[in-house]
Amino acid sequence: TNNDYGKGLADSIESNFTAGGGTITINAAHEEGKGDYSAEVAALAQAGGDILIVAGYLDQGGKAIIQGSLDTGAFDI
Repeated sequence: TNNDYGKGLADSIESNFTAGGGTITINAAHEEGKGDYSAEVAALAQAGGDILIVAGYLDQGGKAIIQGSLDTGAFDI
């Protein structure tokens, strides 16, 4: 989520993940409540990561990003 809380959460996840040896391929904030997140899903897919972490509210775009990522085959469960 593109707000102070979301940015702080993303920074915390990134610093802890990289400290443990992980690599972040993309860190992309999203605007809440959009009708279409296909551009965000495409950017996530193109980055080529193995794990998707969506730090967003389910009712404000988080669910749409997760669902779009699954529907396009960019990520699986």
